[in-house]
Amino acid sequence: MIAANTRPEDQVSTAHENEAATNAPGRYMLQAASFRQVSDAEQLRGRLRNLSLLAEISEVQADGNTWHRVQVGPYEDTRELNRAQDLMNTQGIEPLLIQLQN
Repeated sequence: MIAANTRPEDQVSTAHENEAATNAPGRYMLQAASFRQVSDAEQLRGRLRNLSLLAEISEVQADGNTWHRVQVGPYEDTRELNRAQDLMNTQGIEPLLIQLQN
């Protein structure tokens, strides 16, 4: 599993950016992970759905490779967003916070 495709040293700054961003109004998604194998993405999606989180898989192409992103959301309510983040953290998943443009 590649948790949000970040290196450990990047995760510290990402955590601080996530805290600051969740105070801004808008719509957000949480990316739980990205996998090359769709079966791995489906397994994580199932785990997240068992936690009552709305998880979906999106397929993207990057550098000639296919990646399967597992994302939760979207959220407009920061309380719900924080609840989902906390729930994922308790499961050992460090999600990447994505602010949607629309």
